[in-house]
Parts: sequence; C-alpha cells; structure tokens
Amino acid sequence: MLKRGVYQTTDAIVAITLLLAIMAGIIIPLGNWLTDEYRVTIAADHAKRVRNAVTAFIKDNHDVIATQASSGSPYVFSVSDLITAGYLPSGFSQSNNFSASYQTRVYQPVVNKFHTMTFLTGGVSLSKSLARKLAIRIGGEGGVIDGSEAKGALGAWTENLSAFGGYNPGDGSVVMAGFYDDGNVVNDYLYRKALPGHPELNTMQTALNMGGNDVNNANSVNAANVTASGWFRSTGDTGWYNEKHGGGLYMNDDTWMRVYNNKSIYTEGAVRAGTMQSDGRLTAKEYIQIEGLATAKAACPSNGLMGRNTAGAILVCKDLVWTENESSTLVSTATIANGSSFMCKSGPSGRILVTGYANWLVSYGVYWMNANLYANGVLVATDNTAAFEYDHGRASGTSVTLFYVQATQPNTDATFSLTATDSYLQKVSYSCVGA
Repeated sequence: MLKRGVYQTTDAIVAITLLLAIMAGIIIPLGNWLTDEYRVTIAADHAKRVRNAVTAFIKDNHDVIATQASSGSPYVFSVSDLITAGYLPSGFSQSNNFSASYQTRVYQPVVNKFHTMTFLTGGVSLSKSLARKLAIRIGGEGGVIDGSEAKGALGAWTENLSAFGGYNPGDGSVVMAGFYDDGNVVNDYLYRKALPGHPELNTMQTALNMGGNDVNNANSVNAANVTASGWFRSTGDTGWYNEKHGGGLYMNDDTWMRVYNNKSIYTEGAVRAGTMQSDGRLTAKEYIQIEGLATAKAACPSNGLMGRNTAGAILVCKDLVWTENESSTLVSTATIANGSSFMCKSGPSGRILVTGYANWLVSYGVYWMNANLYANGVLVATDNTAAFEYDHGRASGTSVTLFYVQATQPNTDATFSLTATDSYLQKVSYSCVGA
C-alpha cells in the first residue's frame, strides 16, 4: 500500500509540474506582451502631447525661427523650451517612460517652408518591432530610423537624414516628422479639413486608387469626365441633367424614362422600340415602311391597325377584319379621238367612276350638240346642249360633261367609249377613278 501511495504522489507531482510549465509558457509571454502594449500606449500619448506642442510653438514663433533656420543650419529646441514657453505644463516630464528625451530640429530649405523632425534620443534601447509599434501608435507623423533614413510608420513617408544635417541617434530610434509652410503644418498627407491659405493640402497630386472600395455620402462630385465599367446609378426621382441646356433624363415611376423639361430627342441614327406611341402629330419627311404582313378578310386584333399584303398594298383593320384600302385611286385620264374606246380598272371595292367630256367652238348660228357614253357597248349616259353665236363672227364655246359609276368585281378592267356631235367638235376626253 505504501508503494502505491508513493507512485500516486509522484504522478501528481509530475502532472502539476507539467501544468506549471505550460502555464509559464503562455502566461509569461502574454504578460510581457500586455506590459509592452501598456508601455507603448503611455509613450505614444506622451509623444503626441509633445508633437502638438511642437506644432503650436512653430506656428506661433514662425518669424523668429525663419530668421535663424536655413537649409544647412537648424533651429533646435527641446521639451524644456516648450515648458518654459508655456506650451507644456511645468510638471510635464521631459522624457518618456522609456527614458527617451526629445529634440526638435527645424531646417528651412526654401523661404518660409520648414522641414522638421523631432527625435527621441537616449533611454531604453527598443527592439525594432517595439519601436515600429510606438511609431504606429503616434500616428502618420511617427517613424523609425533605419540606417541613414527615417521611415514613416507603415511606409507612409521616407526622409533621408542628410536633410537634417545627418543627425542620427541610432537605428530603432523613434522620430516624428513635420513639414511647415508659413508656420502652418503641411505634409504629403491629404488633409480632412481646410487650412486657410493652403488649398494644396486638400489637393491630390496623383490618381486616387480606392482599391475597389466605395466613396460614400458625397454631396456633389465635380469632374471633367466620369468613366464607369459598371452601372451609373441615381436614387430617388432623379437622373442625368445637363446644366447648360436645362435638359436630361430621369425616372419618377416604375414605367417611364422621361425627358427633363420636355426637351426633344434628336438623332441621325435609329430609334428602336417594342411599341411607339405619339400623343400628337406623327410626321415623316421620307417614306413609312410597314413590315407587318396581313391577309385581306382575315381577322385583326384592333381597329385602326395598318399592315400590308405580300404585294405591298395597304390593309386596314376595320370591324376587326383586315380590309384593303377603299380610298379612290386615279386610274387614267386622257384626250381621245371621237368615238374611240378606252379602258378603266376598278378599285378594291369593285367600282369605277367615269367622267366623259366634249367641247365645241361654233361660228355664227344656232346648233344642237349631243354626247354619249357607252360601257361595254351599252349607252349609259347622254346629254345635249345648245350652241349658238350671235356676235357677228366671234366664236362661242359650249361643252357637255357625262358621269357614270360602273359596279363590277374588284381590280377588273371595263371598256368604255365616248361619241359626240362631230360638227365644230374641239376635244373629247375622259378620266377614270377606281374605287
């Protein structure tokens, strides 16, 4: 029993030892990480307060700095100077929680344009990862020295230290960059707010690549050209509007696309639609080509429709039946010899309207003139007229006009003839209208 108890105790000790080793492997690194996070946060907050004080100091003392700084000789100040000048409280620590102090060097490569870098010097030597983490927490101005360059957090900017007289407190040292124009902070970042006198801070110097992301909540977007590989979308009862000419296209219901201000649409090309409706007059300055084929006497869906047969003749939907055009068509007209025959053709309704005409010009005396119209050898119309001349040799004219309607089959020929009194006869003519 004693031996078993010893074994059980040993197993328990081994298990506890393993557990403590595992916990040490997790908890100790986690504790170190949390400590670093806390220390970096404290250091970043401290650096931001110094950065804000540096910005205010340079802006307020622009004229003094401008007289002392040049492209080769810097204007140098420290946190102590900022405390003395009242830009930081008297109890503010001159070094951060890593025991690093601050030195700001201002150069003036161009008149009234300051090139500034605040260096964190001395104190605890930070690992590169910890230094980068601190620079990122500081913000866009934060950076880390790498060789002869100061590099902004996440690659936001790069400055060669030769621009600052070659001053270099060592690799891994944290810096804060500043660029000033007439005492105002400027840099290559796009500013969210307007800075009076500096529109360039809100101006892009290159194409803006959104990387597939959206631009939201814009009021007005003014551009020379807009190119889209997808849809151009408008919301609400709006659309496209031409401000110069006051017209455009929009929708305010689910059915119609409308023209703003009732402007006209002009094109030398084609307009194609499933159906086309005109609420006013429809005008064509050339021909109207009807492609819809229909068959005479077949049923049609709606009165007033127009179509054509295979020969090209127009058909109209009347009483829901396709009907050939019943409008009159002039078949022929001519001057003929007295007593000669002529042919006329009926229209779709099988009717022919014939008009015969005879004219005489008589000398002195009184005469009785006669004209007769024959259809297929049968007398169908006749008329008489008196002709006389009483003005001592001056000729006088008279005429007879005959009318007749022949009923026959549609599109059928009929033979007519016209005879008139031959004496003093001047002209015999006719006209036919097929209906």
